[in-house]
Amino acid sequence: WDAYVKEHELLQENSVLFGDVITLQERKSCLENLCDLLSQNLHQIESTVEIGERLYSSTSPECRETIR
Repeated sequence: WDAYVKEHELLQENSVLFGDVITLQERKSCLENLCDLLSQNLHQIESTVEIGERLYSSTSPECRETIR
């Protein structure tokens, strides 16, 4: 949770659209890093959900949607 809060704070800090070129480039770089982190974390979440769906062979399709 703390990591999520920190990432959210970084997003807020870097979402300001004015400043000199160097500052804007630094913000852009930071936002790109945050996007990469998000992509990696989404992959982990999707993998966890898929593993959870296969946990029990008797899980019905309706329950799989509940898990998702």
